[in-house]
Formats: sequence, structure tokens, C-alpha cells
Amino acid sequence: MVRLRLRSVSSIAGTFVGAIVPFLMLLVVLSAASVLSATSVLSATSVLNTTSLQIENGSRVPLKGHIHPLIRAAQDMGAVDSSQTMSLSLVFAPSPSQQAALQKLLQDQRDPNSAQYHKWITPEQYADAYGLSAAQVETVRNWLNSAGIAVREVAPSRNRISFDATAAQAQSLFSVEIRRYKVNGEAHYANSGEPSVPAALSGLVVGIRGLNDFRLKSRAVRTRRQVRAQLNPHFTSSISGDHFVAPDDFATIYDIKALYNSGIDGTGQKLAVAGQTDIKLTDIEAFRTAAGLAKNDPQIVVDGADPGTHTGDLTEADLDLEWSGAVAKGATIIYVNSSNVINSFDYAITNNLAPVLAISYGDCEANYTPSDVQAMSTMAQQANAQGITISASSGDDGAADCESATSTTATTGLSVDVPASIPYVTGVGGTEFVEGSNASQYWSATNDSANGSALSYIPEEAWNDTASDKMLSASGGGASTIFTKPNWQTGTGVPNDGQRDVPDIAFSASPDHDGFLICSNGSCVTGFRDASNNLTVVGGTSAGSPSFAGIVALLNQKAGSSGQGNVNPTLYALAASSPDAFNDVTSGNNIVPCTAGSKNCTNGSLGYSAGAGYDQVTGLGSINVSKLALAWPSSVSTTAPADFQLTASPTAVTISGTASANSKLTIAPVNSFSGTVTLSCVAPSAITCSISPANVSASGSSTVIFSVVSAAMRQESDSHWSFFVLPAINRGFGPGMLATSFCLLILAFLAWSAKRAQFRTRMTVAGCTVLFVAVIVGCGGGGSSSSKTVTTTTTPVSYTAQITAQSGSLTHTTSIQVTVD
Repeated sequence: MVRLRLRSVSSIAGTFVGAIVPFLMLLVVLSAASVLSATSVLSATSVLNTTSLQIENGSRVPLKGHIHPLIRAAQDMGAVDSSQTMSLSLVFAPSPSQQAALQKLLQDQRDPNSAQYHKWITPEQYADAYGLSAAQVETVRNWLNSAGIAVREVAPSRNRISFDATAAQAQSLFSVEIRRYKVNGEAHYANSGEPSVPAALSGLVVGIRGLNDFRLKSRAVRTRRQVRAQLNPHFTSSISGDHFVAPDDFATIYDIKALYNSGIDGTGQKLAVAGQTDIKLTDIEAFRTAAGLAKNDPQIVVDGADPGTHTGDLTEADLDLEWSGAVAKGATIIYVNSSNVINSFDYAITNNLAPVLAISYGDCEANYTPSDVQAMSTMAQQANAQGITISASSGDDGAADCESATSTTATTGLSVDVPASIPYVTGVGGTEFVEGSNASQYWSATNDSANGSALSYIPEEAWNDTASDKMLSASGGGASTIFTKPNWQTGTGVPNDGQRDVPDIAFSASPDHDGFLICSNGSCVTGFRDASNNLTVVGGTSAGSPSFAGIVALLNQKAGSSGQGNVNPTLYALAASSPDAFNDVTSGNNIVPCTAGSKNCTNGSLGYSAGAGYDQVTGLGSINVSKLALAWPSSVSTTAPADFQLTASPTAVTISGTASANSKLTIAPVNSFSGTVTLSCVAPSAITCSISPANVSASGSSTVIFSVVSAAMRQESDSHWSFFVLPAINRGFGPGMLATSFCLLILAFLAWSAKRAQFRTRMTVAGCTVLFVAVIVGCGGGGSSSSKTVTTTTTPVSYTAQITAQSGSLTHTTSIQVTVD
């Protein structure tokens, strides 16, 4: 009996183990699945936390550097009307690591030995590498929406978000008071203290634009009209002896005609001009007719609300548009208009409107808020990375740029102009022609068919009409107090001062000798003259800035390049290697009188003198354009062949419900690539993707469309079989699941003894079965819910689609994350 009992126990144990092992293995598998599922969710959450913001208004941080310097001594006129509409922008800067990567890119883009040489990026590429994430942008948008503010524009580069708000909304949003001020007799509004933002934004926002209405100064303020007793359009006047510069004269003096004769006139190129007033196209058309140029109206782009016509800005806008188009006479000129020229400047860059950008507005460094200077510098860096060259005037008040336009003596000391002083911008100063006693060797007594009369290059000196005009009127220049010396600013005459020096180059700027002809506000009725035979003549460094922008457009055409980026390093290098491309200006100065005892005033004056090589009045001198074009380096890398770049925007899309989602695919040529690119898409079986068009040319774009194959491909969190498997994965092993498992173990154990104790077994099985069914019905198969209804929900699932672009032996790929919601 004992032996028989022992054998029975052994048999029972074997049967029990045989039954339980498979079930335990099942439990292990389910446990592992549950852990893996939790790990996957945690991973997704971790990634999300690194690319999203949690904005809480309760915790705020002040943003220093937003109080405008001019309100410190201004008369406070009280609070601003709370219903007044303000055009605002949040400008975001790259993180420290992003900034370091951007600086490296800018360096490589200028290095002919780098594979990145002249490989300009798009705003979308900038967004992915140096801008906010799409999730961060959406969080900021939601934050603004929660305050009742609608976003007007998110820049493609995701570093500027623009919106309109009432003064009351702005004050609440940024915890700051907006007040009215009187500054030098003019009415303005501005924030009285530093604004603040939620702590989550403090490390991202570099500037809040629009809290004040101070605008940059136009540099085309030196204007005069001269009355002629006859209609004869000779611009070597027999009455006054003065000369006036028409487009044909500029082309002769600065040797552009050789390029024109070779077919280089700007055709196929784009050039943007930043402004802040509406214009009259009839003025532009009249100017081109008078100058013998074909009609070529500028394209007009308005950022935000139309600002209307501002008479004080109209002359500047007309000068910039007419003369940039006069030099690059075949180029497409794009006029970017807004309520503030800085908004226009930003818009042209963030939307990559053209590879050349001219801005003839500025102010001294001390009249900017630090946040505005930093924001402009950030935008200029982005422009260079995209291949955009920026041309800016250096100012018209000599070495004392902080003085008002009507000042007769300086009291504020040495200062230079922004944006010209930004290292990523080319600052253009002013010169003045010096014909000597025999002007006839430089000017013809009659005009040619294009109303030009200049015969050759005319010697130049530094522009300084201060003494004759009885007001500060001279080429802006000097050393920046903000920006340090860039490594490329070297050469003969460059001061060893450790600071960025301006200007970089110069062109004729005197309105007195010899001014530029323009058409403005209906001034041109017959040729360049109005109905009373008056001529509208302007000067200032505003004349040189758009003219140089036109020259860069010609360089782009000749080089077959999509852009030059920051041209300053090349200019300084060529001044050493090809000095005949420059007209070195060695005489004259930008010295102006100053009040005794005032800052930097020595013996009643302050300023700089021109000299051999570089100087802080005329920079490297003016340009012999045809020779500069011949010496200009190729835009093709010495190591990299023709190629292309493939980018997708956005790089992550979501399919909701039965809708589809799409992403834009862009092809950017590199090193003169001109082939056709074939696009294809490979996606997991759960989704489909199609591309249209499938074949694009260089600089072309296409669209990839994603959709779900069927509803069955969506991930379900509960279903009719959820009583066992999914509760284990989604909710873990709850009490019901443990009870069910225990019953199964009992059933497996009792199965062996069914023949020996059938009645007892049947009773036990019946009881366990009742418990089993009760658990399933009451607990949902192991879940924690007490509901008896089985529901079906979907959980977002992410897939990765691969886009391939091929042209001959060149192949590039990019990935797009597709989330099915």
C-alpha cells in the first residue's frame, strides 16, 4: 500500500507539473508583453517631453533688454488705449548647441574645401535643425489661443510667430504696461517695464517685437529739388554746373557695362527690398522709362496689415526699388511691405524670398533694445545660411550716428549704424566724386539715349557735406560697441581694435555732388522732371545699399549661383588678392563737429579719416564691378560634384479618422545641379503613400500623400477577445485575472483524478466553472472595470515611411513619421 501511494503521488505531481508549466509559460509571455508595452509608452513619452513645452502662466520670468532707450528721457503721456491693435511677434533663438552647429555650418558654407560649400539650406531645413519643434510651436499657439489671440503667421523656419493683439491683451500676456510717450516732439507708445513670459519660454524667446512703435530711420533723407529754366534733360547742367547720376551713369562710372554687354543684367535673379509704406507703381514705371529701361514692375508682398502710405518713407522705398532694379535691370524685384521695416526684413528671410536683400533703414546701436539687436543678428545668420546676402546703409551722420537728422553738432559721441554693423551684413558707406577743375573729361555735355552723360570712372573722396549743408551730413562709419571683430575682417588699414568695423564698401552718396535721380510721388512727368521742370535728387548711403544689392544679383547670375550668403569674407580676401577690383578711396573723412565736453569730443570734433586700404569711412572703397566679377570665386566646391538635397516638411504627420495627411518634398540643387529627380515612397502595409508629381526638376517640389489601408489596420485597445490577452498587456494582472488563472490551475490538477473521484471532481469543476464565469462577467476578463459592456477604442500607432530621390547615380533618402490616430 505504501509503495502504491507513493507511485500515486508521483503521478499526481507529474500530471500537475505537466499542466502548470505551459500555463506558467503563458503567464511569462503575457508579463513580458505587458512590460514591453509599458516600455514603449515610456519611450514615446520621453521623446515627447524633449520636444514639447508645458506653459504655465503662474511661473513667469522677465525678459531683460526690451525697454526702448528713448523713453528714459521722454515725457510720459499716460496709458495707451486698451483697445489699440498691436502687431506683435515672438522671435526665438537657437539653443546653445544649435547655435554652435549653425556657426559651424556658416563656416563650412564659406570653405571651398568643404562638402558644405555653398550648400544653402531652406527655411524648412533651418526649422528642423535650429528652430522650434512642431510640437513646441503648437504649444505656443495654444497658449496664445487661450488668451483669445489668433496666430497670424508661423514662419517656415519656426523661429518667428506673429499675431495681432489689443494693448489690453498684450499687457496681460506679457505682464507689462504699455504707455504713451512724447519723444523729440513725436508721439510714440512703448512698454514702460520689462515684459515677462512663462518660465518655459524664457530660454527660447530672444525678442518680443511690436511692444513699441519706434521704427528705424530712413537713410534717404538728403533730398532736394532743383528748378531748371528749360526742359532740356541734360544732367550736366549748364545753369548750375551740377551733375546728376542716372542709371546709365552709374553703370559707366563703376564699370558694369562690360557685364551688360556679355548678357549679365540680372535676368532670372531675385532681389528683395524691405520697406514700411505703400508705393505707387507709376513712379517706378516713370523712372524706368526716363532711364531707358524696360518696364519691370516689382512684386509686392505685404506682411500683416497693409501699412498705408507714409510720405516720410515713400522717397526711401522709391529710391531702393528704382536703383536696385536699375543696376540689376533684368532681375525680379520683390518689395516686402509691413507696418515696420524690421518685420519686412524678417519676413523676407524666413520665407526665403530672394538670395539678395536690401535694407536702407537703420539707427545707432545705442538706440536699439538689446533684444532687438540680438534678434536681428539671429535673423541675419539664418539669411546667410540660406544663401542670402544682406546689404545695408551705414548711416548719414558721419561718425556720430546717434544724432538726429537735423543736428548741427554732435553731443552723443562715436556710434555706428545697425543693421550695417552686424557681421552677417554688408555695410555700405558713402563717397563723393572729385572731378577737379576739368569736369568735361568725366561728363559729356549731352546725354545719351538712356539719359546718361558720364564718360568714365570719376575719382572719389569720402562723402562729407557737413560744412556746406550746415548739418551733419557724412558717411557713417566706425567701430561697433556690440559686435567683436569677425575673423575675416583683416587687411591693410583694418584697425586692431577687436571690434567689428564699418562700412565694408562705399559708393557715391552726396546729394550735392552728385545726387541720384529718382521718381517719387508723381515727380516725373517728362523724363526725370515734373511739370515745373524740377528734378528730384537724393543722396545718402541709402543710394549705395540698393545699388550694391543689384551688383550681387549680377554676381549670382554670372556665377550661376543660387546665392552668395555673407559676401564680406570674399570682399576682404579679394581686396588683398585682386586690389584692382576696388577703387581705393584715400582722401576725405567723416569727421563732424561736437559740443565741447561731450563724449569722445576732442578739440571740437570727432570722426575718422580715409586712408590706404581699409578705413572706417569708405571701407575697402568703391567697386570696379566687371573686375570684381572676373575675380569672384566659383560657387562650385573644389571637392564636391553637382548634387541635390532632398527635404520633407513636415517630417512628422498624423492621419486622423478617414482623412489623409501630406508632406511637401523639396529638391534643392547643389553645385549647379540641373538634372531631373525621380521620387518614390516605401511605407508599412498599414498605410499607403503616393507622390505627385513623381518626377521634378532642380529647385522643384512635390507632395507625398499618406492614408490608412483600412480601419482594421488601426491598433485596438479592447475587443471581443479582450477578456484575457489585452487586459494583461494594457492593464496588467488584476484580481480577476489572478482568480481566473487560479481556477485554471485547479481544473488542470483535478483533470487527473476524474476517474477515481468523478462525483467529487464534477462538483469541484462545477464550482470553479461558476467562479470562472463570474470573474469573466464581473471583471471583464481580468481588467479593473466593473462594466459589462465591451468597447472598442484606438490607440495612436506610429509608422516610418521612407522617401527616395534618385537622379542617375545620385540617391538621397529621408524619413517621415506617420502617426495613425
